[in-house]
Amino acid sequence: MANATYIHGTDKPEQERLTLLNRITNQAFIDFPALGAACSILEIGSGLGLLTEQVARLVPTGEVWGIEHSSEQLAAASNLHCPTLHFVQGDAHRLP
Repeated sequence: MANATYIHGTDKPEQERLTLLNRITNQAFIDFPALGAACSILEIGSGLGLLTEQVARLVPTGEVWGIEHSSEQLAAASNLHCPTLHFVQGDAHRLP
């Protein structure tokens, strides 16, 4: 994916737009799966990590991993803290 382009911008207005979008839509994604306290979950394309963090708080004895290609998005996600939450830079086509 050397020629890949991140379709969402990483500038401040776009990050704010994505944050608002997450606040509006994330609950439906959280309600859909039956999450257990010890689940292992992988979110590919975790972006800002907002959904990933919400899910991690629901699996206190599990592990939740976010894979994100964009270093700018990972930098924003690094501000999130939860013991079961982990982020790694990677390509969805070649998972680490």
